[in-house]
Amino acid sequence: PCKVSSNADFRTCFRIIVVGAFKIMEVNKMKRQYKLENLDCANCAAKIEEDISKMQGVNSANLNFMTAKLTVEFDDTLKPTIADSIQNIIYKYESNVILKRA
Repeated sequence: PCKVSSNADFRTCFRIIVVGAFKIMEVNKMKRQYKLENLDCANCAAKIEEDISKMQGVNSANLNFMTAKLTVEFDDTLKPTIADSIQNIIYKYESNVILKRA
């Protein structure tokens, strides 16, 4: 069964159910916040946000340029690789930016 927790790692759990009353899959969603140190280009920040949003398994991405904080909601299957994938996207636009967990 899927458990909903409002505390642990911002986890949200939900089920996808198809008409016909059978379950296709159960997906756990995660939400993480990161700090982008040395982010100094608003245009680059918009491109970074857009590219992260387009990643398979990412449900939403929001990068606040003023605070340099990135919030990403993604499938928990990406958990082992999400930070590296985000860092690769950032490096494409701003090679001096360091991604840190907020």
